[in-house]
Amino acid sequence: MRLVLFVGLLLGFISMAAARPADCLLEVQGRRVIDGTCDFSPQSDGSFQISAKRGQRIEWFAQVQVEGRQVEGRNVAQGYWNGEAGARHAHYNLGQLQASGACWSNATARICAWKVGERRNPPSVERAPVSFPKGTIYADARDSLQALGWKPAPPEKPETCLGDDGRCKGRPETWACSGTGLGHCLYVWRRGDTLVEIVTQGEEVSQQQVTSVRCRAEC
Repeated sequence: MRLVLFVGLLLGFISMAAARPADCLLEVQGRRVIDGTCDFSPQSDGSFQISAKRGQRIEWFAQVQVEGRQVEGRNVAQGYWNGEAGARHAHYNLGQLQASGACWSNATARICAWKVGERRNPPSVERAPVSFPKGTIYADARDSLQALGWKPAPPEKPETCLGDDGRCKGRPETWACSGTGLGHCLYVWRRGDTLVEIVTQGEEVSQQQVTSVRCRAEC
């Protein structure tokens, strides 16, 4: 099964349309792997690949494989990247990603491609109606959101917590939580038609800190 997956991803790489320059971002567990000019290779269904070279050799690349369905009104895709500098197969699964503007993201990864010279993250797309200082403990942010009338916005398939992981247990707003790396979690909240997403880091509830708040819809 894994061999079939690897071959499929390689064939997807080969069949991509001719690459063109773009302004790209690949961020994995808080680390910016690609940040700047890259080669952008699109497919007719909206899937694409971004890649960055060192000299004539592709050093890093990532793929977004569009699933052709929506969750909470947003397109979803599977993300993959090569994981090691110079590796030729996108055999590291980044999980399910959701679209927001030029980016596809989840709690641990973000893949973006803008036209060269296009402004990144236009305020009309990215500005959230609530904000918290970076480093705010999520439990405190959660209390503040509820006091302001925000409600949890559960995903179609609720996150399954590992054991007694308090980061998602009893928190219906949980969309994803990672048990590795920086321990990122993604939470989504709703007030009326407005959705915001909050990303945290930290593997212990008492240490969970807000790292970003982004508009998800109708801000």
